[in-house]
Amino acid sequence: MKIYLSSIMEENYFGSGRLIGIATGRKPTNLTIDFKYEYLIPSQSLLDQYYSELKMNSPNAAENFINGFRTQLNDFVNKVIKYAAEFHKTPIELLPFQEGDTLVSWERKANNNYRGLVAEALEKLGYEVVSN
Repeated sequence: MKIYLSSIMEENYFGSGRLIGIATGRKPTNLTIDFKYEYLIPSQSLLDQYYSELKMNSPNAAENFINGFRTQLNDFVNKVIKYAAEFHKTPIELLPFQEGDTLVSWERKANNNYRGLVAEALEKLGYEVVSN
């Protein structure tokens, strides 16, 4: 199943399906986000830590965020795989995504963003991911 990852601000990269939020904060007024998928959004505690470290000019802020979010995503992937095995399903059968859906966050493709980490997690679960 093919799904897309894109910036909310780059509609030309959207797939043909629904828009699913994977970001915190406000949503754009010009788009309808069908729902947010909390498991693929960095936790509030991780975000708080990151912004605190940025304020303190910590040189490790980005690395700590990446490592923390990667851990969050790995926990999610492992749980999905476990439940899929228990229910004799594939991970794709358990998750709410449909062919052509686009998971959106704010950062543009050219900027640093965490969609690459989300793409890795979804690929481990069997999705074909088009990441922009």
